[in-house]
Amino acid sequence: MRRFLLLLALICGVVVLTGAQEVIFRTSGTLAYDASLPSGEGDSRNSYSIRVREGVLLEAIAASTEVDTWVDVQLPDGTTFSNDDYVGLDAGFLRLMPASGELRVTVSALYAHQEGSYTLTVREMPPPRTVVAGDRVSGTLTKGAYEGERRADLFHLRGEAGEQVVIELLSEDFDAFLEVVDQSGRTFFDDDGGRGFNSRLAYRFAESGSLTIIATSALGDSIGSYELRVTPLSRNVVARYEGRLRPGGRRSYDGKLVEVYEYNGRMGQSVAILLESDDFDPVLYLNHADGRHLAMDDDSGGNANSLLDVVLPSTETYRIYVVPFTDSEGAYRLTIFE
Repeated sequence: MRRFLLLLALICGVVVLTGAQEVIFRTSGTLAYDASLPSGEGDSRNSYSIRVREGVLLEAIAASTEVDTWVDVQLPDGTTFSNDDYVGLDAGFLRLMPASGELRVTVSALYAHQEGSYTLTVREMPPPRTVVAGDRVSGTLTKGAYEGERRADLFHLRGEAGEQVVIELLSEDFDAFLEVVDQSGRTFFDDDGGRGFNSRLAYRFAESGSLTIIATSALGDSIGSYELRVTPLSRNVVARYEGRLRPGGRRSYDGKLVEVYEYNGRMGQSVAILLESDDFDPVLYLNHADGRHLAMDDDSGGNANSLLDVVLPSTETYRIYVVPFTDSEGAYRLTIFE
């Protein structure tokens, strides 16, 4: 077992201010390596437990100038996830707390034998601004109040079951980076999926619910103006295929079953592709004719289905790949919209 330091931080008597960001927990720690322990067991992991309230939006950052930090997180409802490079090389996360209880954050180094100090900061964030499909919102990322703070604006979007939207983040001042967190905690992101350095992704609500949209830059530390667009995805169906991944069928380089379709696209054309299956978790890839990767998606279509919305960069015959997330077989439906 790796050397494990448990630091229990019970946050009591904290006065939480409304509106502005409020630091609810901050501590400094050190990651060390003990060479006397067996290989793989000498790297330290420092764990913290923080009391939180349901419905609170929290941001945590493990900042360091000496190590590339990594965090493992357990939310009060038992959901777990990990992160690396939330802001620059600093690990962290932004999540709406699903329940009251203990938030557990474990800090370690990304690479073995790394040593150095860090500061873990947890802040309560103001509620996101509400947007609806059809909105175009202008904003500005400015220098934060805290050193190492991620520069981002948050938005809240509600949708009905079956509704599809395209979310775009455009900026002439920085490399736009778009993140979306659904109500189950799944995170989707895009960098440069739009034209130039703009970001663009599509999402389909499998059930009525909400999304948290995070407008930021590729490195999380840029400043400048941007525009956020939320557009209903209501287009004409131009092609629909029903197929099945079968034993003995074509396989991809990693051994998984795969089916390939071709699509003749035009430069500047906006195309949406939906891949659905009741038998397996489908993953969707879109490549150029020469095999270069253009876009991929897993789970943006709701219920583990995949949805892509792209602006085609050139006129050519594109290749669409239907692949299971794990080595699986079964029926699927592929729909192309223009």
